[in-house]
Amino acid sequence: MIKALELNDLSYVIDRNDNIDQWYMVEKTATYGEKIPVIFCPNSMINIKPVPLSLRWLEGFGFKKADTNFIAREYNGLLIDENFQLCSQDPLEGNKIITGNTIRFVHQLQNAYYSWAGKELEIRVEIKNVS
Repeated sequence: MIKALELNDLSYVIDRNDNIDQWYMVEKTATYGEKIPVIFCPNSMINIKPVPLSLRWLEGFGFKKADTNFIAREYNGLLIDENFQLCSQDPLEGNKIITGNTIRFVHQLQNAYYSWAGKELEIRVEIKNVS
């Protein structure tokens, strides 16, 4: 199960029918007329699951083989190694430096990219199923 607090606008999730879906930010009017942001999934409000991160998802987001001394994928300066860990390359010796925890799910990658670049990570190749 996934917690709504882990999701941002446009986070990918698996809905109750095991389909890939996205959460969206909408505004609701509260009791006294103030607008509050609410995130929801059109096809499922309950029983959503995180989408496991895979090489296919990395490629779908535009990550390419990095020019490093170790196995990694890169997109817009963000490096992820073969174990899906955020990393960087030592500028002097070229060694890998682990800079973050292992990213297990697509929404975690989306959150990390947003923190890195200040904008949403957009899918470049449509992915319709989890595997």
